[in-house]
Amino acid sequence: MGFLDHIKKGLKKAADATAKFLDEQAKKSRYSNEIHRLKHMLLLRFNKSQLEQVAAMYRVSLYVQPDPFDDRTIRLRSKTDIAEHLANHLTYNEVLEAAHHFHIQYADIEREKERIYLQIFGEPEDTPQQEGVPVTAPQPTTQEQQAQAPVEQQDPYLATMFQLKDLLEHEFVPQPVRDESEFKAQIYQYLVAKLGVENVKQEMMLGGRKVDLVLWNTIAVELKLAKGQQDLINLLGECIKLKKNGTPYVMAVILDIGKYPNLQADVRDLADLEVLPVIVKGSLRKSRKKKITVEFK
Repeated sequence: MGFLDHIKKGLKKAADATAKFLDEQAKKSRYSNEIHRLKHMLLLRFNKSQLEQVAAMYRVSLYVQPDPFDDRTIRLRSKTDIAEHLANHLTYNEVLEAAHHFHIQYADIEREKERIYLQIFGEPEDTPQQEGVPVTAPQPTTQEQQAQAPVEQQDPYLATMFQLKDLLEHEFVPQPVRDESEFKAQIYQYLVAKLGVENVKQEMMLGGRKVDLVLWNTIAVELKLAKGQQDLINLLGECIKLKKNGTPYVMAVILDIGKYPNLQADVRDLADLEVLPVIVKGSLRKSRKKKITVEFK
C-alpha cells in the first residue's frame, strides 16, 4: 500500500469518526429537546399555585431579566411562563419528584420517555425507572452530592416541613370553626397527636417574636383564617418580621373558607419570602342567633 493509500485510509477513518461523533451529538441534542418537551408537558399539569411552590422548593427565582441590556426584572405571572421557566431550570427527575409530591400522574410521561429513547438510540435505557415508583435522589454522602441534591433532601427541617404540608392539606380535615382561635386549637391538637406534645409549643418566642406554634423549637408556624385581604396582609407582615429576625424555617397555615378570591395571588408573596404556604380548606360554623321575644300586655 502506497503512501497515498495510507493518507486516503487515514482521512476516511477520520471522516467516519467525525460522522459518528456528529451523529451521536445530534441524537443527544434531539433527546435533550424531547426531555425538555416532556418536562414542560408534565409541568403544565400543575396548577399555578403548585408551580409557584415548586419554584420555592427548588429555589428557582420567578424574577427574570427580559432584556440583557436592561437591569430591570419582571416577575413571571402566567402559568405557561412559569412552567416553561421551571422546565429550563429543573432536571427531569426533579420534575418527577415535584409531580409525586403533589400527587400528579406521570406514568404516561415515563412511558413516552422510554419510547423516545428507544426510537432515537435504538436500544432501551440502561437503568429505566420502574413505572409508578417515585424518583428520589440518593442520600448525599459527599459535599458535591449534597450540593446537587434537591433542597428538601439537603435539610431535614425542610423535609419535615414538606411532609407536614402534605398531611395538613390532604389528611387533616378541620371542623367548621367560629373564629381563628378555634382553627388554631384544631391545628395544635392535630400536630400534638402527630408529633408529641413536647415538640409543639404554643405562643412561643422565636426570632424575637411570639409565634402561634413552634415545632422542635425551630420551625415557626403562623396560622391565619383568611376572611379577606387584611388577614393576608397581617400574615405577610408577621412572616416578613420572622425572616428579617433570622428565622429560617417558617410555615404559614391558612384556613381557606372561600371568602377571599385573591388568596392564591397573596400566597405567591409568601413563597417569594421562602415561607412555605399551606392552604387548608374549611368552613365557618354558623352562630346561633338569639331569638328576642317581645310580649305585649
